Amino acid sequence: MLNSRANWGIVKLSSIGDVVHALPVAAAIRRALPRARIEWIVESPARDLVENSPVVDKVLVLDRSRLNGRGPLRRAVDAIRFLGEVRSRCYDVIVDLQGLLKSGVIALASGASERYGYEWLREGSALVVKPVPARAQSRHIVDKLLDVVRYMGIDPEPVEFPIGLLEGERAHVDDELCDLALVPGRYIVLNPCAAWPSKEWPPNRFAELADRIDRQIGVRCLFLGAESDSAKLDQVRGVAASQHVYLAGAFNLREYAEVCRRAAGYVGGDTGPTAQPASCPWVQPIPSATALTETGIL
Repeated sequence: MLNSRANWGIVKLSSIGDVVHALPVAAAIRRALPRARIEWIVESPARDLVENSPVVDKVLVLDRSRLNGRGPLRRAVDAIRFLGEVRSRCYDVIVDLQGLLKSGVIALASGASERYGYEWLREGSALVVKPVPARAQSRHIVDKLLDVVRYMGIDPEPVEFPIGLLEGERAHVDDELCDLALVPGRYIVLNPCAAWPSKEWPPNRFAELADRIDRQIGVRCLFLGAESDSAKLDQVRGVAASQHVYLAGAFNLREYAEVCRRAAGYVGGDTGPTAQPASCPWVQPIPSATALTETGIL
């Protein structure tokens, strides 16, 4: 029987999209064990997604820049200090949803008596974390991660993605959309950016899609990206025939999710922020960008 007051540690360090996919695990634990303590260990780029989440009590942030940009002795000291902080949390249960050597080291250092992970444990992490086989019907990564808590006797339904939004952030979204005259349910978000060029759809195709949405559907198109994506958005702007809205770096990850939640639809490639609107029930994933042709839009 599960301890209703157990101290849980979820290890999902990165990336942005993968952390989104893991959020339903925390939500399921919280529903089943409302008096349990749930903490999340994450790397800096994805911290916004779990900080202020209503199902997470505390976030421990692993700052990779401190481990990568210093001399070997200093890196070792920083790593030992972080692992000591993990140990001090006195976790009863660790759920390793990363499945790598670094997450296995964290799980082991925690001192937790119970350590579970999803089926794909790599780099030797299965030596210190118990892998939980996925069910045959679990195809999506979200389902495979939820199989871990299902194995522990926790009902994972309904699947929820609890991203907390601060009131100031909500007001910021309200102000930005108002200033741009974007009405909820009357705009579509497009994200033409990705970390790898091989995962990007060409800018001219995004421009053509937005132009056709403007002509055929009559809703506005909002192009979003990080501050570093401004050049990519400029490429789309340079070939688009219609007037669209382009914002680079205007929102943090929680605000981005809220902007997408209010949209009528979303189009994006294989990139972390796309996983946030993909958690909304109205989003239907398309296997490839070329499949847009079958919709009649392209």
